[in-house]
Amino acid sequence: LILANGPSLNKSINKIKLLRLKKKVQIMSVNTFPSKTDFSEIKPEFHCMIDSAFLKNYTYLNKGMKKNVKKTFKNLNRANWYLTVFVPNGSKKVLEKYLKNNYISIIEVPSINYDFESSLYIKLSSYLKMPPPRVNVTVTSIYLALLSEVRFIEIFGADTSTFKDFDVNQNNNNGYVNFKHF
Repeated sequence: LILANGPSLNKSINKIKLLRLKKKVQIMSVNTFPSKTDFSEIKPEFHCMIDSAFLKNYTYLNKGMKKNVKKTFKNLNRANWYLTVFVPNGSKKVLEKYLKNNYISIIEVPSINYDFESSLYIKLSSYLKMPPPRVNVTVTSIYLALLSEVRFIEIFGADTSTFKDFDVNQNNNNGYVNFKHF
């Protein structure tokens, strides 16, 4: 199961908990899921963090995102089960500064930059089994699940839309993204 960070994930939490109890499923969460109370109950085996908010000094983040990032690291450090965290290539040392938990292992995922809108690149990258561009944590999570040769992938909360979340402050005309995450 892949737990993406869209707002619809809230509606699926009980189903995910039931699947966890009834079936032997592996779960991969993404980005700020550990900041939620359900994290310690669901206990995902895998977590994918490719958002730059986790990979740099987060003092530049807005107040709400900074709070979620700090709580994500805090709860990851409280995990009392084995958890593999996937991060972009070159990010492991940065994450090791924040993650001080012997239950967590960090694996770097190759990330490359290319024109992902080109059908030629998409076909070539698929043929060569290259990683997708680092633009969406859900896409990266699906890629990782496919690499592990999982037979069935179910995705919850894949309805985040940066376009729909874009807004303009009517007082100062500044544009911003008001993320609506889980």
